Amino acid sequence: MGWLPIVERELRARARQPRTYWIRLAAAGGGSIICFWMLATLLEGGGRIINPSIIGPTLFMTLGWLLFVLCALVGIAEAADCLSREMREGTLGLLFLTDLRGLDVVLGKLAATSIITLLALIGTFPVLVVPILLGGVSGGEVVRAAIALMDTLFVSLALSIAASSVSREQGRAGGLALLGVSLFTALVPVLAELVEIYSYPAAVVLNLLSPGHLFYSAFQAGYVAIEFWSGALCTFMLGAGAIWFASIKLPHAWQDRPAGTAKLRWQDRWRQWTCGNGAIRAEHRRHLLEINPVYWIAFRERFKPYLVWLLMVGSVLVFGGLTVALDLLNTRLSLMEFLVIWLAGTHSLHFVLKMWVAAEAGRRFARDREEGAIELLAATSLKTPEILHGLELALRRQFTRPIVLLLSLEAVFMLAMMSSWAGEDGEVLPFLTFALCASTIIFLLDVFAAARTAIWFGLVTCSTNKASFAVLWRIIVLPWGIIWLFTCLGLDHPAGYLLVYFMASGFIGAACSALYGSKTLRFFRLLAVNPGVKLKDLQREMDNLVFEEEMHRR
Repeated sequence: MGWLPIVERELRARARQPRTYWIRLAAAGGGSIICFWMLATLLEGGGRIINPSIIGPTLFMTLGWLLFVLCALVGIAEAADCLSREMREGTLGLLFLTDLRGLDVVLGKLAATSIITLLALIGTFPVLVVPILLGGVSGGEVVRAAIALMDTLFVSLALSIAASSVSREQGRAGGLALLGVSLFTALVPVLAELVEIYSYPAAVVLNLLSPGHLFYSAFQAGYVAIEFWSGALCTFMLGAGAIWFASIKLPHAWQDRPAGTAKLRWQDRWRQWTCGNGAIRAEHRRHLLEINPVYWIAFRERFKPYLVWLLMVGSVLVFGGLTVALDLLNTRLSLMEFLVIWLAGTHSLHFVLKMWVAAEAGRRFARDREEGAIELLAATSLKTPEILHGLELALRRQFTRPIVLLLSLEAVFMLAMMSSWAGEDGEVLPFLTFALCASTIIFLLDVFAAARTAIWFGLVTCSTNKASFAVLWRIIVLPWGIIWLFTCLGLDHPAGYLLVYFMASGFIGAACSALYGSKTLRFFRLLAVNPGVKLKDLQREMDNLVFEEEMHRR
């Protein structure tokens, strides 16, 4: 057997796939379009660029941070389910019947999940060189940024593979991967800033483990040679350590071991807490089955609403603590400061709830189609609208009351704070009222659209993680991309930002809700009874059947 046979096999397989080359071309083309769009919006009459020494660094940092966020997230989407899926399907043990080691399998999965993304990232590097021509950006900055981006991608993939090696459930593996990447990318630099007040060496050590700080130090403003290259080495060792952990864990993780007495006792206690005892479960089942059988399937665990309530209580405590702290410090915020804090806090909480709804909506059908259970559901007398209605009932029971309470508290808090500024600024207060009403409407529309979008992509991809990322790109990221485009066109007023965001979010939410809702109704049974078949093949088959029926009728 050759050296790293799985890596060789995966590289050969990816080299035969046309999408390997098309994605690289699309990445380079997309980066070029973004770059030249920004340049075109900064042109004055006569073709003269305004202050190239400022435009170059601005363009470079914008493109760089956009690529950094994509590198941090794409690893989770590609690798968080690569090993756990093999465990669920029972194919991982077959690999260890050969002479393969855990490291061979893990490196093979790393190659399979990274080759397309790495080629796409390399395809965008020439775009990062364009700001050098404008001035204000050196070649060293471009090289350091490229190294930091590849390091970030490697750490994201490695942490995702490590998370996939410890859990069979794709949702749990995706959550662990997201937690690990968020911890080292974003939370560690924040913690380092807090620790720096008391211990500067400890803050330096923490920053060495963060890809986020490594990418920041690649720019000229934050570049210190020893700090950057030490950080590059440490983050690479962090990713290598995650790969090593997965290779050690994997040969034992796939094996089914008999549960001990203590584990069985804890499992029984957990089941009693989440589902109740036998009498409670029977009553709960009878009540939900009378309404909708799918309602009972999706809502057998009664504790789910309590987790949402826990998030609400924690958020109320945070906002209440902030208010009390401001009162104790005799600090009175200006109207604009309050607006910024309020929008940041509420939109962060709204983001968490949207992604939570997406994960819950996509999990049910993704798991059932992967296991083949959805084919049994389609074989019953239940119609497709009844099946989807049962899932929507479960989502409503889990999220409706906490969301209503959240919006009510936001309105009360907003009105109370607005009353303290009554008479100070007659132009801003109507703007705040509009922001409150529009934010509530857009949030409810986005939640509804996130549920329908996640249901469709969970059904098509058989992956909760991919369904959640589909919601992230379409419902959350796309409106901010539209705002960025309008910013490049010269929009610089807060009211204009909010108006564009609300209009874009409303249109995208309504479009996604209508499009993916109708697709689910149309293709649900075809996807259910044809596991493993691509949607485009099913759509072609349906079009052929419709054509044959029309010809036969004529």
